Formats: sequence, C-alpha cells, structure tokens
Amino acid sequence: MGVGDTRRLEILFGKLEIDIMIVIASHDRLDFLEKSLDKLHSIDRKNHDILVVDTNSSDETYLNGIQQLKSKYPNVIFDRKEYTCWDSGAYLHAHLKYTSENYIFLQDSMEIIDDNLIDHIDKMLTGFEVVAIANFPFFYDNREQKEYAEAGIEGILKDYPLFGIFGPIFAVRKSTLNKIPN
Repeated sequence: MGVGDTRRLEILFGKLEIDIMIVIASHDRLDFLEKSLDKLHSIDRKNHDILVVDTNSSDETYLNGIQQLKSKYPNVIFDRKEYTCWDSGAYLHAHLKYTSENYIFLQDSMEIIDDNLIDHIDKMLTGFEVVAIANFPFFYDNREQKEYAEAGIEGILKDYPLFGIFGPIFAVRKSTLNKIPN
C-alpha cells in the first residue's frame, strides 16, 4: 500500500484532512528540485502526497541525481514525460494519471518563503475551487489575442476575470479541472 492509498483510506474512515497532491514540475535543475523537496518536507505537517513530474530533462547530472533523490525521499512519487511538455503538461499529466481531490501545482524553481503556505492553501481550498499563489492583471498584446482568450472561456465563466494565475503556480480542485473542455 502506497502513501496515496493510505491517505485515501484515512479520508474514507473519517479524518478531516483534504486529499491533496503537491505536484512539482521539474526540468534539468536538480539543485532547485532538491531545495523545494527539502522545504516541503520541513513545512508539510500533514505529509501530503508529493509528485515530481520531469518534463523530459536532458541534463545527465539531473537525470543521475534523480536516483539519489528517490533514495532520499522514498515517499515522493517521481514520474517522467518522454516529451517536452513544460509545466502545464506536467500538471495535466498529474490530473489525468493520479487520483487526488485537490492539487497544488508548483515549479521546481519556486522558493517557498512562508512556512505556513501549504496550511494556508489547505484552508483556502475548503472555500474556493482555485487558489492563485501569485497572480497578475490581464492584458493583451492585441485585439486578436484578447478575442482568442475570451472565446476559450465562453460558456464556462459568467464574468471575464480581471486577474490570471501566474506561473502556472496554483491550487485547484479536481472537480474544477474536470470542467475544462478537452
């Protein structure tokens, strides 16, 4: 029985924890990834499932170092996409392959400076479908770009948002991801 299986059994038997998987998109930067994993293990009081998705790294030092990280962090799930899919591809892969009620999507190069970040997100996901960890005001280079973006959300949202999610670094419910068209 894996870490994820144990967490799902805990939820079935009445623990009040939210089922969250922390997904880290990683590409060729072992130093960043190890720093992120060290920080997460020092601050994640609920021991959420952690998935690292390598987005087709090519650096030999990184690829060899992943084996060492697997030994250092036996409870972390390491997966790899055999094509360059960047962060959004890693997140889509996690959503389609790994069962979780909620996801926190991070980049390996992101530095967590608030030791309560995971706890804050945990609480916010009880009241919101999407939690932006960082955001930016929407702006467009031209009218065609704006029309394309608006057409992509037509029928999904009632109001056009004023802000976007930066990164992509955010948390989201699986049920919300399931609403996005193919």
